[in-house]
This record gives sequence, C-alpha cells and structure tokens, in this order.
Amino acid sequence: DPAIVVAGTTSAGIFQSTDAGGHWSLTSQLGAIGAFLQIGGTLYAATAQGIAGSSDRGNTWSLGRSTSVPVRALATNGGAIYAGLDNGGVLVQLSPSGSWSTTSPPGQTSGVSSIAVHPTNPQNAFVVEWNNYQVPDLYVTADGGNTWNTVTSLTCAAHVVAFDPNT
Repeated sequence: DPAIVVAGTTSAGIFQSTDAGGHWSLTSQLGAIGAFLQIGGTLYAATAQGIAGSSDRGNTWSLGRSTSVPVRALATNGGAIYAGLDNGGVLVQLSPSGSWSTTSPPGQTSGVSSIAVHPTNPQNAFVVEWNNYQVPDLYVTADGGNTWNTVTSLTCAAHVVAFDPNT
C-alpha cells in the first residue's frame, strides 16, 4: 500500500502515516532508529533497544531481539538477517526464526555503519565499521559471520557497501 509510510527518528522512535505522509502517528518508542528492512510480510527496524518487528505494516512493533547497545544497520538476502551494532558487533540469523549468533570483525569496537549480504549466498556478507574514516574498515565473511577477514585491497575508507542485486 503506497499510502503507508514509516519513518524512524533519531530519538523518538517510529512514526507511521497511512495517508502518504499527510499525517503521522507515533507507533513505537524504541529510541533512535538506524534502518528498516522488509522480509515477506514483516517489517524490521534497527532500534536503540534491539531489532523490532511489525507484521501489521508498522501499526504495532515488538522487540524480537533486545541488545545492550543500539542496532545501526540491517541487511538481508531474503531470509538471513545481519544486524550491525554500535559497539562493532554483528548479529546473524541465517534462517527465519532461527537462533541469533553474535560475532564481530577482528579487533573492532566502533559501530557498524553498513552491511551487505550476497543476494544468493547468505553466508557471504560485507561489513563497514565506523572507524573515523581510518583504513581498514571493510570486512568480509564467507561463513555466516563465524570468521571475518579484513579487506586490505581498499586503500581508502569505506562508508557504505552493497552487492549488485542482479548477480
């Protein structure tokens, strides 16, 4: 429904409009919102309290995975979810309703600013760490986050990362 729009704020939470942005209602007070993504009929939000989900187009939200630090980035390949945390950690759920694992690129303690998951291989993902534009800040996993390798061939700091969805 193109008339339904959700907006995340830097402090108040999630607002929803059912009239294409004409009027807004606060539907969740989960603090700062870092990202949204949709898998099937569920909308997910990266919040200051964890990963929230809504199965009713943003009318109501429930915290599906609480975290001790804010979630800043979300990515999916359709089934797997990767969530980047403010402390450099990465949560990985490789299948819908599967268990979450916590991992992190080597030696990183700065927040994750961007994540990309390969469109056909959920084991393969890239993470950009907010590292004050210092290199290295780009990491890759080929095994669902069990291990991470630094991308050393990039000679400048990364800010966002994405896969070509047509691959």
